[in-house]
Amino acid sequence: MAKLMLEQEAIEYDEYEISDKPELEREMIDRSGRQSVPQIFINDSAIGGFTDLVALADKVDLKALVAGNTQ
Repeated sequence: MAKLMLEQEAIEYDEYEISDKPELEREMIDRSGRQSVPQIFINDSAIGGFTDLVALADKVDLKALVAGNTQ
């Protein structure tokens, strides 16, 4: 659902498959403090999962946030 939302907003993203890469899973947990997937990061900041992304989108323009154009 997160990918669909980003695609609908025409926001480019990188996806990392961690299921068979324990080093990437550890990095995700270390950076986000969470073990569930997906974990979404914008400009190196941990956002959380899909519901967190939706809540953020209700507050800010995601395209502007990704571009670094927020106050």
